[in-house]
Amino acid sequence: MAAEHWRAIYSNDAAGRPLTGDKGALIAAVRAGEPIRVGFSLGKAGDLDRVEHFAEARFITIVGGSEVYAQIGEYVTQEPGGPAPHVNLRSAAVLWSSLIGTTGVLENGLWDRGKHQKLDVGPVAVPVTWYAADPSGDGATPSSPPRS
Repeated sequence: MAAEHWRAIYSNDAAGRPLTGDKGALIAAVRAGEPIRVGFSLGKAGDLDRVEHFAEARFITIVGGSEVYAQIGEYVTQEPGGPAPHVNLRSAAVLWSSLIGTTGVLENGLWDRGKHQKLDVGPVAVPVTWYAADPSGDGATPSSPPRS
């Protein structure tokens, strides 16, 4: 079920420190089976090649009752291209997937399907906003993730 409206319930900075909302509410929403969406940004505010990504979490893990991790993807990879701001799709043979946590860590993975190998990308620290479905439509729709 795709929700038309989302409410921001928690956000953390790139070091995993709380910014807004309640991590307990996020954990409760996950345990209740609510659809979860994440928003994060890469690049510095004001840069033409700064990007903001929003995606539905496809597999969610709660570790130790206090940290939440969400898998995102798989998607054909994107890259900046042409006169900024612009994004191009890369080869359909290379897929991107990631694992993002309330710790502020985004673990990236690129897979080259043609060569059957994982390309090493490594982790990146990012601020994250966590959203839960709001079927009533009373909450906010996704807004910009916190600035890095």
